[in-house]
Amino acid sequence: MISSLTIATFQGSFGSSLLKEVIQTKSAKNIAVSPLAVETCLAMIRMGAEGETAQNLDQVLNNTSKDFSFIIDTYHNELKKYTSSNVLKLANKMYVINKHPINKDFEAILSSQFFTNVENIDFKKTKETAETINHWVDSKTGNAIADLEENLKPTTDLLLVSTVNFNGKWKTEFNEKWTKPDKFYIDENDNYIMLPMMKVRSYFRYGRQSAMNAGAILLPYQDSGLSMLIVVPFRADGLDKVLNTMKSLDMPSFVANSVFQRKRIEFRMPKFKVEFSGNLSESLKKMGLTKIFESGDFGQMLASSEPLAVTEIIHQTTIEVGEAGNPAPPASTADHYSRNNPFFRFSADGPFYYAILNKDFVPLIEGVFVGK
Repeated sequence: MISSLTIATFQGSFGSSLLKEVIQTKSAKNIAVSPLAVETCLAMIRMGAEGETAQNLDQVLNNTSKDFSFIIDTYHNELKKYTSSNVLKLANKMYVINKHPINKDFEAILSSQFFTNVENIDFKKTKETAETINHWVDSKTGNAIADLEENLKPTTDLLLVSTVNFNGKWKTEFNEKWTKPDKFYIDENDNYIMLPMMKVRSYFRYGRQSAMNAGAILLPYQDSGLSMLIVVPFRADGLDKVLNTMKSLDMPSFVANSVFQRKRIEFRMPKFKVEFSGNLSESLKKMGLTKIFESGDFGQMLASSEPLAVTEIIHQTTIEVGEAGNPAPPASTADHYSRNNPFFRFSADGPFYYAILNKDFVPLIEGVFVGK
């Protein structure tokens, strides 16, 4: 069972607020971010912070507990679920300029509780640093970070790297024979692009959201307890309204109370792959996290008490959505259609919000797909 702290943070406004800020800097693009990964990075650095720096981190993380063991256990228990997962591969790491030795107790916490470590490195050697980081990322998730060398600065003092790779198999697959190019509307003027649109027929949880003028569907993945929530505005220009509403929602309650109708649905959505990579520093600053980017107090992280600033927080999320899943149900069951038992037709044929949820309906990944 996820602890109350995890629910307060992972399900809260943090993920949707982060997504909204990233969208504003990466407008008109498909985006995927992992609240779990980013919050874990911030929790890691929180273990080394003191004074106003620690207070600022607590504020952004919605953390009111002063019990470090409780905070550590919360993230440890969540991360442990994915240490050997082939569906969700998650890795976080901290790199500190080599002139600042690391506190051994801090190293021990990262190793035993966060399944990672902190490494001293020479940021002036940008090519070698990029190769070192990408070798580690590739060993953990199978995906190196694109253009990393170009984004590294020789003046970097402290770098956080967060990377996630998701590729789940549906509990009920989309029929490959039904995938074909079709219209995906990109604006309210009925302008469209052609995308490969998948189709599935089965029973799914669905809910019409009048406050967002949208429909929401929950698609389960097999053998993982994970599912994908898709919220589709009924107008192609309605994504902002959906995102603004999602920021204030309690996700588990929303899914339990608003996406509860079990219906026979014929659902269509694009086949897609999103590879998002970017520096989240500016987005996090807009969310109120400022102290770590100035002259942070990391007395619990460093062997000395010198001030240090986080220069960059590089986050990468890769998510692939295709037809694969369990074998399709027999035609006599899920694919059967008659006038007395018709399918409700629902399509993600315009910009939509999506989230990968754990078994408690807490978002692990959130994103938008706009077709570009």
